[in-house]
Amino acid sequence: MTPTGWSPRATLMTAIIATGLVSIAGGASADSSTKPFVYAEAFPFSTMDPAAAGLNPDMLVTQNTYDALTRYDESAPTKILPALATSWTQNGNDWTFKLRAGVKFHDGKLLTADDVKATIDRMLKMQQGLTFLLYNVSGVDVIDPTTVVIHAKTANPWLPADLTKVGIVSAQDIKDHATGDDLAAGWFKDHENGTSAYKVTANNPGVDLTLGRNKDWWGEFTDHPVETFIDRFVVDGSQRFIGLKGGDYQLAAFISTDNALSLDKTKFHLVVGNNLWAYPNLNLNPIAAPTNNADFRAAMVAAFDYKAMVDYYKGYASTSNGPIPAWVPGSTSDKLPVIKQDLDKAKALLDKSGIKNAKFTCAIPAGSPDYDFVGQVLQAAAASLGVTIELNDVPVAQIPDLMKKGTVACAVYGEASNSPDPAPFFAARYLKGKYLNLWSYDDADMVKLIDQYAAAADAKAQDDALMQISQKLVDMHMDLWTVSPQTVMPMPNSVQGYKVDPFNLINVRIASLSYSP
Repeated sequence: MTPTGWSPRATLMTAIIATGLVSIAGGASADSSTKPFVYAEAFPFSTMDPAAAGLNPDMLVTQNTYDALTRYDESAPTKILPALATSWTQNGNDWTFKLRAGVKFHDGKLLTADDVKATIDRMLKMQQGLTFLLYNVSGVDVIDPTTVVIHAKTANPWLPADLTKVGIVSAQDIKDHATGDDLAAGWFKDHENGTSAYKVTANNPGVDLTLGRNKDWWGEFTDHPVETFIDRFVVDGSQRFIGLKGGDYQLAAFISTDNALSLDKTKFHLVVGNNLWAYPNLNLNPIAAPTNNADFRAAMVAAFDYKAMVDYYKGYASTSNGPIPAWVPGSTSDKLPVIKQDLDKAKALLDKSGIKNAKFTCAIPAGSPDYDFVGQVLQAAAASLGVTIELNDVPVAQIPDLMKKGTVACAVYGEASNSPDPAPFFAARYLKGKYLNLWSYDDADMVKLIDQYAAAADAKAQDDALMQISQKLVDMHMDLWTVSPQTVMPMPNSVQGYKVDPFNLINVRIASLSYSP
């Protein structure tokens, strides 16, 4: 097993702590384009609140308007870089962060340690969005206006990595805009006041959102930064592709690999990179019939045509044998049984289940050709066993509620770890009461294994716990890991600097873009 990234006591720990002592030089660039940059997003965002944002359209907004204490190097995700914090040190379970001086929120107020504490306290109380990244945090103390101590439950060295997606909000905003005990959730949903490179300048609900460059940002823009970024909501995938090809959009979400490869190579270039853990993931309901039958779920896993998925991505993909794709350093995938289509095995498992002429509904996020194809592959595989699946296209924001209510037996739902640390991903998905535990899965052994991983004192103990977690998930057949694709993003030649986010769905770090129309 490759130690980098998953055996943190050596290489990673050195990288995380040493990198925390480096500062980033600020300063805006000289030349920006006044022509708006238009991004065709597949789904409208549902919130501007970084404490509630969990869907990709939400995070595109929050992660470009709110800064975190740290950020990772997109070219080397286990390398953690300074952001609002310029340095950090670990002493046992405690981490001391020194804040960047002179950082201002978009309303002009100075950032202080009180804002960091208020943000983390608020997220821990709300338990929404990416709060699972704070799974190992027990509390926060303010030492002085530029120093904060974050107390962890264990000496696990992953905390700086887990903080990369925790957007810091203003303590004053929480206080001023709270209604009752809502911690200003109602206000943050529709208002933005971050510290980052872009700020919301216009909101046309259901149509588009406009972000303008924050010229007072502490960070560094490219030589040709985007001045105005329009996040336009285009649910129809074919229209996103047509608009990108015709120049109406400079970037578009969820363009199929086939379409991306068809673009004129003299006008477009491709950015290719690994991202996500299990995308698109098929979730099988372990509570409602017929998928509450373990043998029936195992039959669906055995029947699925994994080769069809790899072929769909034109070879820019591989099959994962478990929850952590093989490209991730330290993945358990090569140690788990190979997952492949086996119709004879599937038929035997279906017979063992005792279920005859099964019929169920699978929810598919509307607007994505990739998701649609996953549903069609499952539907065809099930039909070969005499199982009927009805595919129901619904807005992506509705799928978590359908899963929580148990009104569907299956759902296609993209997933991302959001951190190089595997523990928060598993905790969010498989611990009782957690925000992303959409099927209300409850297993005491899983709780013990995740705690065991987080508290492990050495790399071998962590690796052993990670392997046990992975094997347990494979044996449960609640998740069907359809494929681990590379992201292939087509870019007009006027756009440079885009990097694939390895711990998100398709996303855009606008400040990294160089735009020369």
